[in-house]
Amino acid sequence: MGLRYQPRGAVIDSVEPNLESADKVFEPVVNRSQIRIQMGCFKTPQGTPSALELSQCHVHQGVTTRLRQWTVPCCLRGVRFESGYTLIELMIALGIAGIMTAVAVPVVMESTARNAVWTGSELIGSQLRQARLKAISRNRLFRVRFDCPSVGNLRVLVVTGDPLIDNAVDRCSDSQSIGGVMMDSGIIAMPQGASFGTVTTLEVNGRGIYSADAIPKTITVTNGTTSRDLTITLTGQITFETY
Repeated sequence: MGLRYQPRGAVIDSVEPNLESADKVFEPVVNRSQIRIQMGCFKTPQGTPSALELSQCHVHQGVTTRLRQWTVPCCLRGVRFESGYTLIELMIALGIAGIMTAVAVPVVMESTARNAVWTGSELIGSQLRQARLKAISRNRLFRVRFDCPSVGNLRVLVVTGDPLIDNAVDRCSDSQSIGGVMMDSGIIAMPQGASFGTVTTLEVNGRGIYSADAIPKTITVTNGTTSRDLTITLTGQITFETY
């Protein structure tokens, strides 16, 4: 609330500030217009205002503002910022990408080959262990046949004792059960690209003893230039080459 100055003998009353006019006074002007700031006038009850009081009455201050503007609107054609790449920059980027690809592809291919060899050798080892476990638990002969029924596959097959069944040409495609219990394993496929070469059939008896054309027997799993050996002994112990 503010007080305004009145002539001698007049009553000094209180008035509410004019907010509407104040808003107009402080409204920003763009094009070098003046902004008038009008301060309130104070009066004391003693009578005529002093020089200090008079100096506080009717104070006007002119303020000039300068706001910089774009010389040309940004929406006009020709001032839009459009970034791009030159032909030389594209060629450099493609060259770097080609070098990185040439370095990375052989590493990835070698890693894939090593993984296939490792997986294939572990797969053969697990089937040799499973054949020995079956032979001991059922007290029967079992055979581990390679390239059965096709190249790159192997199966664990029970020996029925009937030569017509055990030595049949289509034995790898057949499955035998004894007493209603399936004895033969499924078809085990090697990982893509991995092979075990030419391996003769391994046979294990009910005591867990392996027999073949040569014991201990070494099986080499290869994939390109990558290889890994596994060796099985007479008692079924399997050792792998350090990989």
